[in-house]
Formats: sequence, structure tokens, C-alpha cells
Amino acid sequence: MEETTEIQTAEQAQANAITIQNVTSAAPGTLITSLRAVPGDREASVRVFNAMNNPGERVANHINEVIEVQDYLIEMSQIEDTDAYGNGLGTYSNVPRVVLVSPDGTSYQAVSYGVANAVRNATLACGDAPWKPAIQLKIKQVPTKRGSMLTVDMVG
Repeated sequence: MEETTEIQTAEQAQANAITIQNVTSAAPGTLITSLRAVPGDREASVRVFNAMNNPGERVANHINEVIEVQDYLIEMSQIEDTDAYGNGLGTYSNVPRVVLVSPDGTSYQAVSYGVANAVRNATLACGDAPWKPAIQLKIKQVPTKRGSMLTVDMVG
């Protein structure tokens, strides 16, 4: 009986595990990343910290440009919904904050389901990151019913 309970608990934990496939439906604060901090490797720790804490670039500033991506970070965040004028509505939505990290450590941030889905699709097409050599993504902005959305095309 005890063995059965342990097996069920392990199966439940595996079923509830956060993966790149289900992170966008997870609770705020949930984070998944391909970046790895290695004890004793300060360079790796700095790369992880800076991607999490202070990404240097905005993906939206690179529309129609190609960026190289070696790693990713996706963190579910909660933001206040706004009207067309930017006024808060008092309701909140869970959204993915995506950070794309290039081989030289440059990090590009977007709050975007389109970019999060593109990262998920890249892992299906290329395997999980780190991608070596880095994948090349062309940043795009496409119209939607409610405005526009960031997405990418893989070009290399």
C-alpha cells in the first residue's frame, strides 16, 4: 500500500511539473529558464542574474531585425488591465515575461504570449536550449483584433 502511494505521488509531481509546454498557464511567479548558474562559476551566475533582474534590450525595439538567441527565461507575471487610454481597470491578467539571451549575454525582454509561444515552438523544432550554435530569430509585429502582437520567424 505504501509503495502505491509513493508511485502515485511521484506521478502527480511529474504531471504537475512546469515545462516549456505549460508555463504560460502557470501561476504568477512561475519561472522556467534554460540558463544555468553553476556553483563557483561567477560568469554563469552573472548571466542568470542579469537576465532575471535587468534585461538590457526590449524585443519591440528590434522589429524586422534578426537576433541570435542561445537561452531563454519565461516568468509568469501579473499586470493590471488597462483601457485604450492606459487607465487601470482594477482587474489583472497573467502574462509571460520572456527574456531571450544571446551568446554574448545581451538580453531582450518582451511581455508577450507570441514570443513565449515562439520559444516553445523553437524547443520543439531544435530541442531545448542552450542552442549552440544560437538560433537566429527575426522579430515581427503582427496585427491582431486588439492591436498587435510580437512574434518571430526563425531564419537560421
